[in-house]
Amino acid sequence: MWHKPTLSSIAGHDCLPCQPRRARRFSPVNRAVLCGVLGLLSFCASTSRADASRSDPVPFRAGYHLNVASWPDANVTHTLARDEDGWRATLHASIRIATGYEFSRFRLGDQNRIKPWQFYSRYRLFGFGDDYRLDAKAMMQLPDRESALFQWSRAAFRQHCRRPEAPCMLDWLDHRGRPRHLQWHIIGDSTLPTPAGVLATRHVEAWDPDKPTRQLHFYFSPHYPGLLVQVEVFDRGTRTARLQLMSLTVFPEPATVH
Repeated sequence: MWHKPTLSSIAGHDCLPCQPRRARRFSPVNRAVLCGVLGLLSFCASTSRADASRSDPVPFRAGYHLNVASWPDANVTHTLARDEDGWRATLHASIRIATGYEFSRFRLGDQNRIKPWQFYSRYRLFGFGDDYRLDAKAMMQLPDRESALFQWSRAAFRQHCRRPEAPCMLDWLDHRGRPRHLQWHIIGDSTLPTPAGVLATRHVEAWDPDKPTRQLHFYFSPHYPGLLVQVEVFDRGTRTARLQLMSLTVFPEPATVH
């Protein structure tokens, strides 16, 4: 039986990419990156530095490198772009034998609240795979993981959540429309060197209540909502996966999806 490497299974939530049709179960290796994994949610903190952060979307194109124990490394492209009267977040990942692609289309409503209206994901391994879709009706109560990740990264600089004994909740729908949850809290602010440059970040720790030995560490940017500066996954104290920002292009004018 094939066991496929996936891109957002880090947190143990179904995602990318899939395996041949004879065995379509998704690996629990690296699902959280796309969730927001992945994301891809409930929301974080504020400090004196958080007041300088922004919540307005900034169009960007980012390149990531994903390393997961016992799997081939993956290159990931992440874009946030104007899309009609809203925004579109897109992720594309590839390794030697598999590819994954997904996007979320959403609008910002009253008080900048996110309103997702379309989600699509496609996974292929040796040409076999599946396609998944969520529409606005399916996402009336909870967002898809891509739009949720965008919202979470903004709220991480506005809301208080600093006590691990009283964590906040992160809620979203996976690619099949099933509710998923993480608990999280803020660790602090730091300046993080990356191949794309030295960036200010907010460090957030998250975990699945049903998998307490696995911790996910997200590093968000105060200037580029939705951007993942770094994500690390630890299981029983050992790092099992790492997503690192390798390149970043910020568009001076809103990029538009055609």
